[in-house]
Amino acid sequence: MGWTVVVVLGALLFGAGAVRYRMGPGGRDMLAAQLQKRLGQADCIVLDVRSDREYRSGYIPGALHIPHTRIGARLDELEPHRDRSIVVYCAHGVRARMAQNTLRKAGFEDVYHLVGDMPGWQRDGLAVELASVP
Repeated sequence: MGWTVVVVLGALLFGAGAVRYRMGPGGRDMLAAQLQKRLGQADCIVLDVRSDREYRSGYIPGALHIPHTRIGARLDELEPHRDRSIVVYCAHGVRARMAQNTLRKAGFEDVYHLVGDMPGWQRDGLAVELASVP
């Protein structure tokens, strides 16, 4: 009986941690279908935080590119977008979550992580643009 309680409590604690990670800082995620509807709207900006090489291989139309390692140093570029929704993505979610956290700590309140990131966007067959620079 005692071990059952320990196992159940452990599972609940682990599950709570997994849900927190999936939901990310502030619990803000956005599905690709939701973002697709908001692309081009004045109240939403898309932020690609992948490497330069990854960005050049294809990105979500209209996405602003700032590698996740440069977000803190380039917050001034995002300042004009403070009152807009910012949707962040990378290749697998880790860098996007770090950028999302940096933005939230800098006072940006409406920051979302794109569920599935770039691979999910492409799997859904949604539009991808190619960078015009080599």
